[in-house]
Amino acid sequence: MKNTSFHHTLSLLGTFALLLVLLTTGCRSSKQVVTKPSRQDMDVLKGLLVEKPVIRQLNSKVDFWFSSREGISTSMKGAIKLSTDSCMILSLQPFAGIEIARCLIRPDSLVVVSRMHQIYAAESLSKLPFSAYNLYNMMEDVLMNRIFIPGDDKPSDKDMKRFTWVKSKESTNLSLQQRDYALTYVLNDDQQYNHLNMATGDSSLFVYVDYKDFNEYKDIEFPNRLDMQVLGGNKTLRLKVTYQKPTFNTATDMSFPISGKYRKVTLQELIKRFQDML
Repeated sequence: MKNTSFHHTLSLLGTFALLLVLLTTGCRSSKQVVTKPSRQDMDVLKGLLVEKPVIRQLNSKVDFWFSSREGISTSMKGAIKLSTDSCMILSLQPFAGIEIARCLIRPDSLVVVSRMHQIYAAESLSKLPFSAYNLYNMMEDVLMNRIFIPGDDKPSDKDMKRFTWVKSKESTNLSLQQRDYALTYVLNDDQQYNHLNMATGDSSLFVYVDYKDFNEYKDIEFPNRLDMQVLGGNKTLRLKVTYQKPTFNTATDMSFPISGKYRKVTLQELIKRFQDML
């Protein structure tokens, strides 16, 4: 992977508390043992990977917290709206009800608008790392605490058998490795998917995601807190997202108007405007 692509992705993550870059590695504790999954184990995996209740729409106020280096952080209120397999909108609102920036992400592209600077930028997702593995769906899955197989939207029983199971008293690790990536999903003793390790095949980029504060919303179990770290290129970025009373599967306005007065710029220029503010 080229360094320019790596830094491009990290900049997007830091600026808009998003672009959940991907792909992955596994942790091992000294008392973990590789095991052959039982039928009950496979039922648990199927429930998480295939049969988990579908979230078609997500709408939530959120608190973002972001750190780009040790001792330096910023926090900001915002919102996330998501329509599965269609688009997601992230909004930054540092002052009550006042939006300074928003980002529309679609399966093939993203658009970023800065109301503060009255500019906007657009970019194709094909220019970002791992676009061949359906980057948009992977971002959705990370945001919504879903286990996924990169590039495979409809996993079969054969696909589920590809996972390596490693068990300890406290957790179960489900690992999957290919030439371009390695990933490990961790289930806690309540069989909740609460941690993700990801790495590129060349180990140049690592992503760690923790899910906390699980709550029941009718038939949907959802973590109200997401804590992600991105490591690579001698940098460590950390993002925390706290959902505030999320609602699911209700009609959500996904319109994304752009004022005709706004000037189009390159994504690099727009990102630099915000980086200069951090």
